[in-house]
Amino acid sequence: MVHPLLFSLPLLALGLFIPGHLVCRLLGGPAGPVWSFVVSAPVLLNLSLLLDGLGLGLGVGSLSMGLGVFCLVLVLLLLRRRHEKPGAAPGIARVAAGVPFPRRAELLWGLAALVGAAVLVVRVVEVPLSGFDHAFRWDFLARQIVRWESLSFYPVHKVGDHSAYVWCDGIPPLVALQQAWTYLAFQRVDLWAGGVRTLLEAGLLAAAVGRLAWVLDGRRAVLPALALLACSGVGLWTLSIGQETVLCALSLVCLVLALADDRLKDPICFLLAGAAAGLAALARDYGLAWLVLGLGMLWLQGRLRRGWAVFLAAALACCGPWYLRNWVLTGNPLFSHDLFGLFTTNPVHLETMEIIRSYCSPLSDPGAFGRQLLSAAPLVLIPVIPVLCFPWACRDRGAQGKLLALGVLPVFLLWVASIQDTAGGLLYSLRVLMPALALLAVACGVVLGRSTGRFSLFCGALSVCAALFSGLRSLHLPMDPSPGWEESLSSRWLGKAHAFDGFFRQQGWENLASGSQEGRILVDEPSCQAALIKRGAPNTVSLFSPDMLFLFQEGGSFEGHLAMLRARRVRYVVLSPGNAISELRALRHPFLAVLPKSKLPFITIGHNTVYDIGLP
Repeated sequence: MVHPLLFSLPLLALGLFIPGHLVCRLLGGPAGPVWSFVVSAPVLLNLSLLLDGLGLGLGVGSLSMGLGVFCLVLVLLLLRRRHEKPGAAPGIARVAAGVPFPRRAELLWGLAALVGAAVLVVRVVEVPLSGFDHAFRWDFLARQIVRWESLSFYPVHKVGDHSAYVWCDGIPPLVALQQAWTYLAFQRVDLWAGGVRTLLEAGLLAAAVGRLAWVLDGRRAVLPALALLACSGVGLWTLSIGQETVLCALSLVCLVLALADDRLKDPICFLLAGAAAGLAALARDYGLAWLVLGLGMLWLQGRLRRGWAVFLAAALACCGPWYLRNWVLTGNPLFSHDLFGLFTTNPVHLETMEIIRSYCSPLSDPGAFGRQLLSAAPLVLIPVIPVLCFPWACRDRGAQGKLLALGVLPVFLLWVASIQDTAGGLLYSLRVLMPALALLAVACGVVLGRSTGRFSLFCGALSVCAALFSGLRSLHLPMDPSPGWEESLSSRWLGKAHAFDGFFRQQGWENLASGSQEGRILVDEPSCQAALIKRGAPNTVSLFSPDMLFLFQEGGSFEGHLAMLRARRVRYVVLSPGNAISELRALRHPFLAVLPKSKLPFITIGHNTVYDIGLP
């Protein structure tokens, strides 16, 4: 009997590596795992859009056939070339082969990196995809893509779409598509498959960080850079949850790498830099800033006139089809953000984001925000060596150092802007800093790799201690940023990490889903709706749906709203009084506040209350 992995691993590589590898070979650029992945990601997404638009579906058969045809065309083009150009830069394996046995200090740097890797593996194996919003966004969208073999319901803009997806998103679905492809490759929709993708992306980011450190200052910078990457508790936690910030970090490191590596000649460097920027724009809509960032880096190098057209063409070829599709379907390329009132939006989503800003903004409670920031600071960079090394590295490396500086500063500004839009609070927003943390680690490698003697040994030993400290604490994130030492050394973090899972395991969701055939279920919180959809409830609807807009308009009586709900075949209403967004929304809209007072609950599921309003 043939082991299933003999089919699954090649299939996984077909979607995540092979197309990019062939494209890089055809262009004569570096074709190692990092660049293969970076270039393959836009291929997977844009091919999915094409197949879905043609009505061919996104099943394993159609996607495999499409990827196979694409790769076959590239192979034929390669075969036509009589003299293949050599790679423009050595790969990671070739660099590693030339590295002699490390000094004692380098052994300590390597040990620190291994400690971080071990912590990452433990968390991903024990609690794969542990981020809060996997349940209703990243992983949920992947499961719906596998279930429906389509992206036609995303972004949700029609009434029917809101029964398939639960959040008013228009962000690019690259993370979900890669996750869906992983499920299809392993032929199982199971979280452990998501863990495979998570560890794969973390390894690629580490390889890119090591490669950039080597380009800037040789092999001596590689191990210190990887060690300092392991010394950030927030960084390790961010790598473990498998969301968009890892792809954004990988794209930023590769953007700098493409422009800093002297072995990459024009126009290959501009094409690769554009592909890296396009990857960020496909990971999250704020990744569009990487396009501006790339132009700024070209200007800084004095290469803007030569490279801007090639760079933008490559970047827009990667990310443009998604934003154009968004625009055509919803009337807004960045649905549902309000772009100065120029494009269509979802008013309920805009109000929801306004509510989030009302209690997440640092200005809402400056004292509490300051305390949270102080408690989280040790988790970002331990020790503070990277911050001290960064200016030194930037000045020492000249033009290349300026690329690092230009990469870090905008990420910091993006994080500051994201705080007020992050419902998970300050601590959860820190994951946006991952791209900056990766470049800071590179800067550390450049500086600390040159240290000698006892100081080098001291820094190496300190990095091992810091990696242990940060690694143990990262296991408790985001529930507890500062556990005591006794708790840090225990397995209590597993209970915290699984606490959110208990919400979805409650039997009440099964009971409500099985009884929903008689009418629709209106849900005010996305996780609740996701729990129902996962149990096969066919008639769920969210407050974002256009046919629920009357609940948010001025005027109308409570009885009138009930009648309108019943006319839309809504029988059950699920409210979440323990949710801050739901509570603040109820203060603005009388129906949501009056319903709990006028109706006895049909059932309660955890902190959520279900009301049976009957049918006409």
